Amino acid sequence: MLDLSNVFSGIDNIYKFLTISGLIMFCTAMIYPLQKEQILKLEKNKCEEQDKLLLKEQENLTEKVLKLIEEGTFIENSLKELSNNDSIRNKSIKIDSLQDIFNKKYLKMIDKELILSKKEINIEYNKKKITILENDISSYQIYVNLLKFPGIISFILGLIFWIRSTRISEKLKKKELDNY
Repeated sequence: MLDLSNVFSGIDNIYKFLTISGLIMFCTAMIYPLQKEQILKLEKNKCEEQDKLLLKEQENLTEKVLKLIEEGTFIENSLKELSNNDSIRNKSIKIDSLQDIFNKKYLKMIDKELILSKKEINIEYNKKKITILENDISSYQIYVNLLKFPGIISFILGLIFWIRSTRISEKLKKKELDNY
């Protein structure tokens, strides 16, 4: 005679597997993507903070460059205002000193402009990085949904069918025992 309890115990293992795999999918959906999402949000926050700091530094450097340009204009006007009454030697000394000051200011301005352009590149890099991080965060949210709902359904169905098959198996075992 065919032992039906053995058939149902094999099916019982499938339902156990379905229940456990659903539980694992749900736990994975709740832990791994959310952990990665948290790391990405922290990194995004850090990039936004750096972006604000770089913008502030950029503003300060822009102000300094404008001041250097004003000082260059002042030196230019000073050169124009040299009086004709001054001796050639005095004019030459004044021109040399003003030229030295202008050269120093000009070199400072070039350095500041170079730093300013580097800051602009950093700002652009941070903006792109923030965009990438936002895309990654939304993709992890998709992973959560892809794992969470099938995991819940698999867990519930597996649990229901497992309980049902266990009851049927127990009834069959009881009938077989009663028949002996």
